Amino acid sequence: MRKNVALVVVFIFLATSCLTLYLPVRAGSNTIIVPDDFPTIQDAINAAQEGDTIYVKKGYYEGSYNQTLEINKAINLYGEDRSATILSLSPPLVPMHIFTYEYMGYLASIQINSNNVKISGLTINTPGGDVLGKADRIQILGVTAATGFSIEGKQAKISENTIMGDIDVFGNNNTVTNNHFEIKAEGGTPTIDCVGSNNIIANNTLATENETSNIKLNIEGANNLIANNLLSTIHLKGSNNIIYKNSIKAVPGNSGVYLSHSFANTICANRITYAESITYQQEGIFLSESGDNVVYANNIKSVFKGVYLQNTDTRPMVTNNNSFYHNNFINNQIQA
Repeated sequence: MRKNVALVVVFIFLATSCLTLYLPVRAGSNTIIVPDDFPTIQDAINAAQEGDTIYVKKGYYEGSYNQTLEINKAINLYGEDRSATILSLSPPLVPMHIFTYEYMGYLASIQINSNNVKISGLTINTPGGDVLGKADRIQILGVTAATGFSIEGKQAKISENTIMGDIDVFGNNNTVTNNHFEIKAEGGTPTIDCVGSNNIIANNTLATENETSNIKLNIEGANNLIANNLLSTIHLKGSNNIIYKNSIKAVPGNSGVYLSHSFANTICANRITYAESITYQQEGIFLSESGDNVVYANNIKSVFKGVYLQNTDTRPMVTNNNSFYHNNFINNQIQA
């Protein structure tokens, strides 16, 4: 009996050893080089495994016509030289609708559907179609793009890019910093839209100085930091946000800082003046249906209304308990 048991144990050991010998083992991440290993970036992405790096040598790379470049795994897509590693994309042009209005628009130029994707060191040329991401921890760093970025997820980082489009971020704990916006030839105001909490929007500027146009910021959420940006307006709806040390040129028909249904925010050390001309519909800081905000150490100069507080038919009144101190009001038609 003991002999039979011993034989069974030996058999199990040998079978397990053989099984282990033939199990596939991933030693670590690999680096795939374009065009050495694969001629196109999409081919390299298709061949990559989770965690691989795709290194793109300097050169001109053209994506497939009428196709979106798709990233469906966690990879690092890295260009050798930002100015000389050029990716030209031609996404599909399809009918789109806004309510009953139909128009032709481009689908995404790049579609990211995986967590932990990093894109850096590239120039992305495209006639249209944003870089779209629906995942967490996406990083877009040091990219020049003839389009914008739209990211839905958390812990994204969009930094050190030069773009000719808008940035949209939906989620929490995201960072949008040190980006430079090019104004398109046909005009238009570059825009940052941010919905979520605990986000940082800081040090974003125009790539070249413009006397009449800056970045428009729309933000909704709580505990966000908006600091050191070059803006034309901030539209805020939320609570416990900090608006600090921004340079704002209010355009006709807009306010430098506009708070709607917002509470317990801090607006501090911003410089607000006018762009183009002074008009009746122009305020330095405008609070509507908002309370318990602190506004201090701001420099508000040469706008029509320095500060304007508004309450509509809301009962009880909610635009109250706002504190203003140590602000400079200079040459405004109506100081407050």
